[in-house]
Amino acid sequence: MAATLSSKGQITIPKQIREKLKIKEGDAVDFIVEKDDVKLKGIPKGQAKALAGSLRHFAKEKHLNKNIREITKKKVAVATAQETTSH
Repeated sequence: MAATLSSKGQITIPKQIREKLKIKEGDAVDFIVEKDDVKLKGIPKGQAKALAGSLRHFAKEKHLNKNIREITKKKVAVATAQETTSH
């Protein structure tokens, strides 16, 4: 199933996919990049609020704003790898 990218970088998620992800207007979508593939994960409105601040424990140290995103990505990757290998 394909969608066309608009001049603003937007796409419309086909109805079948929205139904499969159980998302509707106002819900969020998480883009998960894995090598050369991208996966979508639906985040219902209430669940998105529940996730607010969920990365706070990765930002305990003080860093310059321009480095925060990169540092957080690395810490999340390490935590995820440890979590994956411990199961």
